[in-house]
Amino acid sequence: MFRVFLFTLMFWAALMTSAHAQSPVVVIGDSRCVGMADVVDDDVLWLAEVGAGHALYWEVRMQLLNMPSDTPVVYMLGVNDLRPAVCVDALTDLISLGFTRVYFATTAPVDDEAAASYGYTVSDAEVRSFNTFVVDNKPRDVRVIDVHEFMNDVDLDTDDGLHFGPEAYELMWSCISRAVYVRTPFEVGYVA
Repeated sequence: MFRVFLFTLMFWAALMTSAHAQSPVVVIGDSRCVGMADVVDDDVLWLAEVGAGHALYWEVRMQLLNMPSDTPVVYMLGVNDLRPAVCVDALTDLISLGFTRVYFATTAPVDDEAAASYGYTVSDAEVRSFNTFVVDNKPRDVRVIDVHEFMNDVDLDTDDGLHFGPEAYELMWSCISRAVYVRTPFEVGYVA
């Protein structure tokens, strides 16, 4: 939590010192994003907390209000809160705030056996169902980055079934950054 706060503080200081600063990517997420933040060097504002669900979006929403409308916002909440209608509500709100580059990053796979051994009750089937509902019901202007499909084809490098090692987080970020920065699709990993 302190790391996220410190990064947020550093981001705002840098933004205030440069009138021509390019809008950073904003990532709203859970512990998987906290882990990814440790390996990503890009200009990213990580609004992420361990154990976060969709309520985090409403907690950080005020931080988004004065950002330029073309700020890329990547929504990566789900594994801790598999209520797809609540996710769609948050994505709809992002569009209503005027953001023109909103991305839903599908929830990454879960290794069911490893997750169960650590006492987690979420399954990959539930994650897939969540992702499908959100993709089918999201606002038309929300782009989808299919992290689940992309990560499904690689070694997840996970002990507990939910959290990944540095190499897996780097791969996950490569999927996301390709869609956000380059705005061109991966062979898998991006659905317009």
